[in-house]
This record gives sequence, C-alpha cells and structure tokens, in this order.
Amino acid sequence: MMKKIMISVAVACVLVCTSVTAIAMQYVFQAPQKGLPNLDYKKAYQWGIKLTLATDEQITGATLTFSNVYDKKKENYPLYVDLLDGQAGKTLPSLKTYKDNKAITDFFDSWTFGETHLLTYTSASLTKKKQNLTYALTADQLANMQSYLSDGCLGLGIDSDIRNMKNGKISLTLTTAIIHPDPPPPDPPTDPPTDPPTDQTNTTKTVPEPTSMTLIAAGSILTGLSYLRRRLGR
Repeated sequence: MMKKIMISVAVACVLVCTSVTAIAMQYVFQAPQKGLPNLDYKKAYQWGIKLTLATDEQITGATLTFSNVYDKKKENYPLYVDLLDGQAGKTLPSLKTYKDNKAITDFFDSWTFGETHLLTYTSASLTKKKQNLTYALTADQLANMQSYLSDGCLGLGIDSDIRNMKNGKISLTLTTAIIHPDPPPPDPPTDPPTDPPTDQTNTTKTVPEPTSMTLIAAGSILTGLSYLRRRLGR
C-alpha cells in the first residue's frame, strides 16, 4: 500500500538570484502484513515496491521504519536489510519468501541484479519493551535507489537472524522533489533611436580687426584724391 502527499513550495535561490518552484512529494509504503509482521529467523524476505518517478523527479530522502520491535530474550544476532534492483523488464513481487537455512549471514549478498547493503542491526540493543527502529538512507544509497527505480520498481531484502524478534509494521517513506526554474524576466525595452544632431554651421560673418579697417579707409581716400587730380588736370 502506498500513500502520496504533494506540496508545492516557492523557493528563493540565492546563489543565482532567481526563484524556482519546487513540488515536493512524499510516498509512504507499508509492507504486506501477511508474512512480515513477525520475521522468521529461518527465512529471508524480498519486499517488492512499485514507483514510477517523473523524468525530473529526484529522491531527496528515504526512511525505513520497523515499528514495535522487541526481543523476547537477550540475544546477539543480526538483522540485515538490503536495497535490491529488479531484473530488467520484470516487476518484483510484492512479497517473496526464501529459506536461508538458519545461516547467520546476509542472504541477499549474492543477489544477481544489483544490491546495496543498507544496514546491519544487532539485537544486543533490543529490549523486551516495544520500540521503533528508524534508519535514514545515505546520499549514496539514495542515488542507487534512484537508479534502481528507473524501470519502476525496486525491492528491499530483509533477513533477520534474531531468534526471538517480534515486530509490528514495516514502512518505507520517500520524499522527492521536482524543481522548475521560473522563466527569466523579459529584457527591458530598448530606448528608441534618437535623431542625429543637426549640422550647425557657423554663419557668423568675420568682422575685420580695427587695423584692417583703418588701412581700408586710407586706401579709399588715396584712390579718391588720385581721381580728383586727374579730373582737375584736364
């Protein structure tokens, strides 16, 4: 069974001085109740999970929880949990049980199609009181989970060698995010071209200097006197 929660969040991205819209989602998977509530130390279990992620959807976190776990006796045996990749083109069954011949080793170490060890938990810290065991996947484990889900399914391998372990529900919670950068703001409008400046030719007439004006006047007087002499000499 899977529950899905979607949340839209607007995030300010300081590094690039822009904003993005992030759609955060949470998926909660509950292991089948029949067969898994009380893990038999003589068996190993493969829990198949189906999930198709969007093209740009990234897993940002994953938490595995064993609820109401207790040990009827004080022992020191391991609980192994592995992330399993499925065979290409085939879907892992929701639950499959294997016999492990009471071996105190990880049954899924020899998984054929790809395996990532998640955790080994020893029962030495368990008590007769019920408690919850919670494990958060590391960044490398999340990356492998993302790769395994490329074909829409993955598995969890659970091998408990604890003789008297009892537990309630087993759940896996995934958080993902789809980040869409907001479109950049439009370019500011360009200023219209301005008319080129008109040609302002200097039309001011040159005024002769005073000395030049005196010479011109003297020349005019001499010319006039010469003319009068010629007229009187006739």
